[in-house]
Amino acid sequence: MVMDNRSNEESDFHQAIAVTATGKVKETVGSEKDRLTKLYLSKHPHLIDFVSSPTCALVTLEVETYYIVSQFQNVTEFHMKLPTLKGGGFPER
Repeated sequence: MVMDNRSNEESDFHQAIAVTATGKVKETVGSEKDRLTKLYLSKHPHLIDFVSSPTCALVTLEVETYYIVSQFQNVTEFHMKLPTLKGGGFPER
């Protein structure tokens, strides 16, 4: 997942910051999907038809590493330590 604050101006080369989050993604199901869908729709109520579509999947990203790029070339990495579960998978929340 990539997020940035660029404004499509020349100043972006010195002022913009981009963050890339990498890790494992899984589709949410059950009560977790219900909880996250409610949260999502509280921020984006106009997307109810989209979220309710049977072809739409709500996913969660368990971030392993953040890459932060500033001043066009300065890269910082943050490695997140995730709990390891017997048999793999993500921890329950």
